[in-house]
Amino acid sequence: MRTLLFLIALFAMTPVHAGQALDTCCRLTAFNPGKTMELQIAVTNLQDQSLLIHQTLAEWDLRLDIRDANGRQVPLTDYGRHVATVERSGSLRKHTLARDQQFTQSIDLGKVYELTSGSYSITVFRDVFLGEKTVELKTTTTIRIP
Repeated sequence: MRTLLFLIALFAMTPVHAGQALDTCCRLTAFNPGKTMELQIAVTNLQDQSLLIHQTLAEWDLRLDIRDANGRQVPLTDYGRHVATVERSGSLRKHTLARDQQFTQSIDLGKVYELTSGSYSITVFRDVFLGEKTVELKTTTTIRIP
């Protein structure tokens, strides 16, 4: 059984919309809770305006860029390739966050990516909505698989 060791946890986020930086509204964190190949993502609203989050599948909601120690992009598994190309359908849940409220979501990295022993840099992208504006959040973390 493989486990991930969490090395870097928390980064304050500066959201970007249409190529322009906005005031910091949210925090996106990525961490490994000690479970095999699981990465948890948390979005925290840091402002008075409500934040809207759309939720379908983590594999669709989260955009991940995983690089090995040599900077090479990690390939997808068969399941990961399928999810990346299948037409999105199904339920959409909406979550409205007031100031300081948090939304969490988990993804099984081993199900989606071909990970072996080593260190990996993971950049996570997640869209949220402030009124009519789409805001892309981004954070980076590093994991090590023994």
